[in-house]
Amino acid sequence: MILEDLKPWHAPNIIKIPNSQKILIKHLSIYEINDFIKHYPDKEVVKIMIFLKSLYEFETIAESARKLGYRYETGLRWLERWNEEGFEGIKFKWGDGRPSKLTEGQLKELKDDIINMESRTTKQIQKHILDKWNVNYATSWLPTVLRSIGAKYGKPYMINNKEPENAEKIIQSQVKEIKKEFKDRKIDEKDLIFVFMDKCSFQNTDNSQKVWYFGENKIKKNFSKE
Repeated sequence: MILEDLKPWHAPNIIKIPNSQKILIKHLSIYEINDFIKHYPDKEVVKIMIFLKSLYEFETIAESARKLGYRYETGLRWLERWNEEGFEGIKFKWGDGRPSKLTEGQLKELKDDIINMESRTTKQIQKHILDKWNVNYATSWLPTVLRSIGAKYGKPYMINNKEPENAEKIIQSQVKEIKKEFKDRKIDEKDLIFVFMDKCSFQNTDNSQKVWYFGENKIKKNFSKE
């Protein structure tokens, strides 16, 4: 909704957002917004209320969203829902306002699926949900769903697929055996220099693409050998 869409008698109930043709409809007073921020139990709703408060104070959409760690596009979606539906438009809890398309059990199953998936990009997860449950989430809304089940988003750390799970313990054990052998030969460790040699492995796959993950963000790949 832009300023030109409003009739003249609506003007006292709107705020013209700086550096934008967008407007904010004042469904609540600033005092009611502050009361929601202090007392409302849903943290996701509180975030949006903080965003709206910044708009009430004549900050831009980008500035207001960035303070909460979100992009302009996310702030714009919040603003549009608020303008169209007021408080009802920004409720995030499933079953309270805007419901999820997946049941609670399916969301738990989705979490397990993501943990075991090789590719965990937004598009791959979107396709997985569509193939498995015939539910098509919008690309702009899916991140909200994934964050609601505890998923994080970032670049993965690559691990050699052939590396054993207990690699560190193996090295520690080998060093311990070497030290014991030197001790049996009555050789002082101070006179020794330990040199570790191995094949050179380099990463032949790009890891710049961000993925969704739970816990540690690691992906196993087959590296080239030289």
